[in-house]
Amino acid sequence: MRELIWNTLLTAQMNGCYWSRLASRFARREKWIKIFLAITSSGTVAGWTVWNDYAIVWKALSALSAVLAVSLPVLDYSGRVTLLNKISSKYAQLRLGYDQLWAQIDVLTPDSFNLMQAELTKKEIELSDLQVNEPDDRELLVHCQTEVLQSRGLPNV
Repeated sequence: MRELIWNTLLTAQMNGCYWSRLASRFARREKWIKIFLAITSSGTVAGWTVWNDYAIVWKALSALSAVLAVSLPVLDYSGRVTLLNKISSKYAQLRLGYDQLWAQIDVLTPDSFNLMQAELTKKEIELSDLQVNEPDDRELLVHCQTEVLQSRGLPNV
């Protein structure tokens, strides 16, 4: 039972790291798309005389800008960042719960232990419903796993 709690604690910590990094990635993408749109929309108006010499560049940037402007609401980066941050926060809470359970594992009565574990398992199930349609980045997951192991002074397996 001790090994199960310890491994679940590490998994919760890794998932918190993963979802937080994923949220940051989507926030950065959205920021750069919005910066690009601001530059291209103001740049095309401000530089009409310059664009006469580079008509193909202006047309390509205008087309890309239009596609991005239409796609941004569909991609809903803001909504995804909010959801990913929520998932990350819930994993942080879950990890804290497992930290508490781990710290008390030797002093809890079996009934108290089972009650705490059942409550944490319920939270895990709720979390799995939130992350169903979100991306799976294996490389980022391995990076977060390594980070968690190093933070706990454990060897990387």
